Amino acid sequence: MITLKKELIISILAQFLILFIGLLINKIIVNNMSVNDYGVYNTIKKGASVITFVGLGGLGIALPKFLPQANNSKEIKHQLISSLFIVTILTLIIGTIIFLNNKNLTKLIFNNDNSVFIYLMFLFGISNSFIALIFAYLRGVNKIINFNVFQIISQISLLAVAIIFKTSLAQYFLYSSLILIFSFFIIYGYVAITATKFKNNRNFFSDIKKQAKKLFSFGYTRMFGDLILFSIGVIPLIIINNKFGLKENAYFSTATMLNTLITPFFSYIGIILLPKASKALVEKQYSYLKKTVDKFLFIYIAISVFFIAFFYFFNHILILILFSKDYLVVSKYIIITSFTILPNSIYLLLRNVNDALDNRPYNTFSLLISSSIGFLLMFFSTTFDYLIISFVIMYLILGILSFLNWTYLKNKYLK
Repeated sequence: MITLKKELIISILAQFLILFIGLLINKIIVNNMSVNDYGVYNTIKKGASVITFVGLGGLGIALPKFLPQANNSKEIKHQLISSLFIVTILTLIIGTIIFLNNKNLTKLIFNNDNSVFIYLMFLFGISNSFIALIFAYLRGVNKIINFNVFQIISQISLLAVAIIFKTSLAQYFLYSSLILIFSFFIIYGYVAITATKFKNNRNFFSDIKKQAKKLFSFGYTRMFGDLILFSIGVIPLIIINNKFGLKENAYFSTATMLNTLITPFFSYIGIILLPKASKALVEKQYSYLKKTVDKFLFIYIAISVFFIAFFYFFNHILILILFSKDYLVVSKYIIITSFTILPNSIYLLLRNVNDALDNRPYNTFSLLISSSIGFLLMFFSTTFDYLIISFVIMYLILGILSFLNWTYLKNKYLK
């Protein structure tokens, strides 16, 4: 049995490697494309992330919550199959919407008429949805090592594509998507063979329907939360494309990318805590859960303060290492946006615990309130600097609301 401490160490080391590979991919793109092309690259990538989590249908939260509560292997098997059914249906719906509105969406998001971009965004986003489904399953059945290994393999595959197709955005996203889809079938086959025994039974379809209803009824409210969360990354780019231009888009992407380099560490520790929190609730280990969350909350705050200071003093060096001298103008924006690290880390920790404590979508409400205020401030910003400040205000509101939700739910359920 792997302890929580070992799982955290393994996950952190894996995330360091994944982060390093991601930086290599970004460096390859930056060195071989113009500033404007880098703006398009980030718009496709951010837009695809929205499609990914809409296509996932909230299963990234639902599976890690319900799989630890499953009574037997049959229920686990049916949750896996029903989740694949959900993602497939959502893929068809999203694809139809994009196909029927491709010209309008391309004009809105990219401020040009090249519909190839919107199709690449869809393909890359959906391929990540299927991969994320497998990752959610592995977390739910507590196979953290497998989860991290498959993440690393997927990232290495994307690095290989970036090296081969470093001068073509279209080829990079096309072949990356195809590799991710191929990887999904390989990993899904592995999971099917090693984790479950597929046998026919009279109640198969009714059981699948029951599990799909349970997963989606919980997940769809979180799906809207995921949509809002990842819209926080893409809507500012849309506003910038239409108000300022692709160069400012690239500058914004650079500033926010540097400040989100450590996000995976905060995010995946919180992800590991979700099934642990669900199990602790079932076993009524309330004191253990409170102490664990409070301990990590203190650690998150300390790490956030450290990185804010680090980016303040060393942003010039980081820009030269990770990008090029053309991006040194972004220095002041990195300092300003670094203040999003603290509230974002609080949200990433507490969102999973809040989901485990209550079925009501408190995180979605927090995201809706903070993003609505933030997007309005950005839309009415008269300068690029004001837009950056509005972005920071949005995250500050999100962090405060997440902490208030945790305080309320802790006092309600963990007495």
